[in-house]
Amino acid sequence: MLKAITLLQPWATLLATGDVTFDLRDYEVVYRGPIAVHAGTRLHGIDAAAGDARIEAALAARGATLDSLPLGGIVGVGALADCVPVRELAEGVKDGDLLLSSRRGQYALRFTHMRRLDRPIPAAGRGMLWSVPDAAERHLRASIDPAIGAPRYVRAGDIGAVAL
Repeated sequence: MLKAITLLQPWATLLATGDVTFDLRDYEVVYRGPIAVHAGTRLHGIDAAAGDARIEAALAARGATLDSLPLGGIVGVGALADCVPVRELAEGVKDGDLLLSSRRGQYALRFTHMRRLDRPIPAAGRGMLWSVPDAAERHLRASIDPAIGAPRYVRAGDIGAVAL
């Protein structure tokens, strides 16, 4: 089953476009591999981002505005490549990668091979990682970069520094 992660907008779109490569969480994630990015339905992320010139500029470069972002659907696919404690992040991480994150947390999830979908796929999101419904997964598989490889799991606590 294809896994998904729900983020608030605008961070779901920024992650799907590759403008953001990290999302911070309070929990360790042991899954690595293909992932769908789901935009939640709550508006408070958009409200919090209003007036942030970095966010508005990144969206404008993609032809989007805070008011035009889709809610309640899968907006992109890519790979969940790593999960590392924030304190162990490599020095090569750009400040903007973390500053544009949707939250603060103890763990940094690193995403690669991201692709924004032309049209969002309506879906109900959930907390933490969740399984994409079969019908949506069949549609999404063609959008996933084959270089990502098969899903895999690592042992909890068996994480290290991000290799950039």
